[in-house]
Amino acid sequence: MKTSLVVAAIVVGCALPASAEHLTQVDPSTGALKEPTAESRTLDIDIKLGGNAFRIGGRILGDKGVTGAWLNGQLRPDGFALDGRVQGDTGRAYNFKVDADVLDLLVRGPWYWLLRRSVAD
Repeated sequence: MKTSLVVAAIVVGCALPASAEHLTQVDPSTGALKEPTAESRTLDIDIKLGGNAFRIGGRILGDKGVTGAWLNGQLRPDGFALDGRVQGDTGRAYNFKVDADVLDLLVRGPWYWLLRRSVAD
């Protein structure tokens, strides 16, 4: 319940500036549409929550290019997986992936430690 309230607050907070954007495109003296400025930017946010997975991401489309990031997560019976991407307006992107088999680590870890200790003695 608390998570959904936080997500809702973030979405509403990001959407409020966009609610008045249509007023900035009209010249009040003539009523004609203004030409877009060279510094115009567009914000795109993507939030998806599921039972065992989530996706949070966003990007800014500006005059210098695209800047963005996203993170995916999935809970599996034996562990979890995370993957994501961060991209700057230079075009360079950095990807990462974490695939953790936590259950396997919890089962094999103590046996590995015990066997290693017995060989060392």
